[in-house]
Amino acid sequence: MQSTIEQALMRFESVCENWQHAPGRMEKAAAFAYIWRPEDPKQTLKKPIGLTLQAITHGDELGGIDVLIECIRLLKARVIAPEFPMAFILGNIDAALQSRRFLERDLNRSFGRNESGDLEDTRAREL
Repeated sequence: MQSTIEQALMRFESVCENWQHAPGRMEKAAAFAYIWRPEDPKQTLKKPIGLTLQAITHGDELGGIDVLIECIRLLKARVIAPEFPMAFILGNIDAALQSRRFLERDLNRSFGRNESGDLEDTRAREL
């Protein structure tokens, strides 16, 4: 029997991977990280991604996964139609699977660090 978090991870992957007949294109950037690009971007941005939405930055905060999945579904159903690229990310998967905030270091404190091989530092660099 799968845990609630494993089921949520499968739903996230499924909605992102099954993008045929949906607007724009969804590209896998890393494990549990996708970039959506509109068919015809109207806005010129200084950055390659206009908005990033992330859930489970802390592995024990699972409520955001369903919100993130619903945002992706609204995009897929054309209920929302942004004119800029968006990223959808699940952060600390390993900690979530263990129902812990983090395993070695808080993920949100790991971005921009290059000196460590901690799991969260590695994940931050991947993202």
